[in-house]
Amino acid sequence: MRIALFCTSREWHQYFKTGFALSQERIGPIQVDYFMSESCFWRAVQETRYELMIICSPLRYRANWGRFLTSMARLWLEMGKNSACQVWDFDGKIIALKEEEIYYLFSVQKEVSVYDKDQSYRIGTNMKQEEERLPSASFFRIHRNCLVNLTHVKQMQENSLILRNGVTLSVSSRRKKQVKERLLLFWGSERAEKISKKGKEKEGK
Repeated sequence: MRIALFCTSREWHQYFKTGFALSQERIGPIQVDYFMSESCFWRAVQETRYELMIICSPLRYRANWGRFLTSMARLWLEMGKNSACQVWDFDGKIIALKEEEIYYLFSVQKEVSVYDKDQSYRIGTNMKQEEERLPSASFFRIHRNCLVNLTHVKQMQENSLILRNGVTLSVSSRRKKQVKERLLLFWGSERAEKISKKGKEKEGK
């Protein structure tokens, strides 16, 4: 999850840093850009894709930590339900894919293509732009030329990831440890969400 936070209080910046660090244990990696300048904040949200934007007016009291963590977890689940659609306009074609339809992005000689389950599409951007654009909660860079949607990873084997459609992707040696840790964290949060959904379904019966 990538968040933009605007607040004029340095003390509250520190407070949010602590809260987000605690939240990562429950919902997964969080990347936060902090702003004290209003102009810098609005410029950033126009140039970068954020899953969440927070404009905070400092209160006289601190919020309850339990309420903070519960609110973050609820936001995370709601955002997961409303998966965004990504659109690319390149070479006279408009490509639109829901984020869950994207399996991975791959760059060959600086030409980037996005892959769904069955085919690929040239999109005419670069990997850095796409890494910033797509949600870090589910998309992870496994190689300088490859960004993968962790939702579709079935298995990690040595220096490779095997996707649910049978495609095998190479993991760079430098990123191998990071990829393994990120996958374990992602699979853990995904399992917790499924358990939560089953519990709610039982309550509704």
